[in-house]
Amino acid sequence: MRIRIIHAAKKPREFSKKVLAAVMTTYFVGVAVGGYIVTCRLPELLGELLAFIGGVSAVAVGFYAWKAKAENLQKYSALPTDDMEGGL
Repeated sequence: MRIRIIHAAKKPREFSKKVLAAVMTTYFVGVAVGGYIVTCRLPELLGELLAFIGGVSAVAVGFYAWKAKAENLQKYSALPTDDMEGGL
């Protein structure tokens, strides 16, 4: 007896997710190389490394919050408002 497994069709990745993956990969490589340089070669560059990490992190968190807000506004604006007025 042979069992067939049916796989759901995979959705292709969105372009923005591909770009995000490439940026994050580059960022983590930069952090690894920078961490090695700071710990092994030039410890006086710690401030520059922390600024690099903090700057990118702040921009990433801000962008994610902005995108999530826009998606939620779009999602919840499609709901009928009659259900929301009654409360619990």
